[in-house]
Amino acid sequence: MIIKKLNFLEIKEFLPLVWKVFCEFEASNYPESAKLAFKQAIYDENYLAMLTAYGAYKDNLPAGIIATREGGKHICPHCNGDLDKE
Repeated sequence: MIIKKLNFLEIKEFLPLVWKVFCEFEASNYPESAKLAFKQAIYDENYLAMLTAYGAYKDNLPAGIIATREGGKHICPHCNGDLDKE
């Protein structure tokens, strides 16, 4: 597994994973309007530019990401479920 700081373009590689994990573990706690707002936010380039993110690659594929904004005041981890087995 490789873990590295992600640049703006690399963060975009992880967005399908972020959305998948959100839908699987968080979405049921939110109304549809909030789900739509989250999806719009993670695909918004201005929002992405505010993030500091580190990504984990397994077999050269995005496997996990942790992102912070506002100088670390908000932390958002997302990973594939099979990572906890390693």
